[in-house]
Amino acid sequence: MKRNLMLFLLMLFLTSSAFAMEIQGSVLEQEVSPGDHIKLVTTLHKTENEKPQDFYVDIKGFGEDIDGRFIDLSSDEDISPHSARTLLTFTPSTFHMEPNDTQEVVFEGDIPSDIESGGRYALATITTGKPESVENESTEKEAKVSVRGILLIPIILVIEGPELARTGEINDIEIDQPILPETQELNLTLKNTGNFHYKALIKADLKDESGNVISSSSTPLSDSSIIPTFSRGFHLTFMPDSPLETGTYFIDANASLEDGTILASKNTSFDVAA
Repeated sequence: MKRNLMLFLLMLFLTSSAFAMEIQGSVLEQEVSPGDHIKLVTTLHKTENEKPQDFYVDIKGFGEDIDGRFIDLSSDEDISPHSARTLLTFTPSTFHMEPNDTQEVVFEGDIPSDIESGGRYALATITTGKPESVENESTEKEAKVSVRGILLIPIILVIEGPELARTGEINDIEIDQPILPETQELNLTLKNTGNFHYKALIKADLKDESGNVISSSSTPLSDSSIIPTFSRGFHLTFMPDSPLETGTYFIDANASLEDGTILASKNTSFDVAA
């Protein structure tokens, strides 16, 4: 039975209006089996009002920052065991488009027969503009500068096999300083320690020394998925009915999937001074 796959929020990182065009295949996602040959296609259509341009294609590692923004990783940076970068080739590597042109970019490759189940991830990059040499008047040395539009296209391969592992680990849990009796701000990060991407949310209880819950807080479900080995930051605010008195307080935090499945738990404590 076909799985219901979670789509990533499409993110375009643009430094110009280079991609004011129609894009089909802005997220390339496919279920595959070991030994399969795969072929994925992105189609670009330039409007008649856009200027002629040259484009350059590459496949990079798929990274995310703490806020969920996509990061294209070089071969040295792409160290995740869940990378699909080396599984794929692409054609063409460069192309030129005139107004009203349509261009296909094809990504394909062979899935190893011994590959383990889970998600594999890569970012296809389509850029405009090449770095240009300019003279630095103060040093009389050349520096490389460029003004480019960058389109990042997530490539997500789901390798069929045993159940996909969605697990996590809560790290860097701490209360903002200085600690206020009226409201308390909690920050934490959730690391995806499984083999497949997921969206997550955080729920936490603030308790006194007797274990009584005096305030609870939760976050919305993350806008985009967290891919394996990367972490996402979350922020919660506690607002007790009355200001906290002097003493020690405890926080129990849980990360879960949308259906309530617990991914990870973490406890911390803090003191309110007199």
